[in-house]
Amino acid sequence: MFHSNRRQRGFTLIELLVVIAIIAILAAILFPVFAQAREKARAASCLSNMKQIMTGIKMYVQDYDEQSFWNWYYPRPTGGFNTWMEVIDPYVKNTGIFMCPSAPKDRASYTTGCAAGGQVTSTYIYPGWIRYTYYNWFGTVMFAGFPTPNTANCINPWDVCTGTEFTASPAQTAYLMEGYLVAYMPYQDTKFGSACTTGFFLDTDATTKNGWRHNEGGNLAYADSHVKYIKSRTFFKDNTSRANYGGAQYPQSPHMRVGE
Repeated sequence: MFHSNRRQRGFTLIELLVVIAIIAILAAILFPVFAQAREKARAASCLSNMKQIMTGIKMYVQDYDEQSFWNWYYPRPTGGFNTWMEVIDPYVKNTGIFMCPSAPKDRASYTTGCAAGGQVTSTYIYPGWIRYTYYNWFGTVMFAGFPTPNTANCINPWDVCTGTEFTASPAQTAYLMEGYLVAYMPYQDTKFGSACTTGFFLDTDATTKNGWRHNEGGNLAYADSHVKYIKSRTFFKDNTSRANYGGAQYPQSPHMRVGE
């Protein structure tokens, strides 16, 4: 019978440190990739939410003689203001689709404009008060805006106030986007409370946080009801299209073309 006198050799300290360093490098490379992949999954869920909401909006428009709703809130007969989500809810019957899985749910993340008691009831926004006109749009001058049938806002000769169903370029007319709506909950007969405030961003500067929540971009719904992902800097800074007004060509957003 033979015996081996060789001793089993373990890892040296240097070898162990090298292995740890390799694992740390791989983790530093892979963790951001995993985070981006997880955010893409959330963005896909968010896109599905917006698609369902737009389907509900189209059903509402058909039921009301091809007229879209006029504002993001409506006065209630018993006080307060119903939100645009309350109007659409009978067509979707799912309060969960009004909340993006990547969005903060606490009021403090969005605004201090509402007193204590306000709740985030939607992380999407219908910006119906921003009519199509000639703006300095977050530092970029262009014709831009959203479909709103509230003609009281049309005070300039180049203004366009129209509902979603009458836009000149429905496939290039932004209608619904990522943001927030904060509401009070004083009434038992509402699912989404009494409207308080609404807006686009976590902060007021489109350049600091790039606006939206999905890898520096967000989902956008158009007047023809299609939904797509777009980088927020592209959406708010792109004025590559041209609009003819008074015989002159003016810069125009290719993503907010309510008028021509």
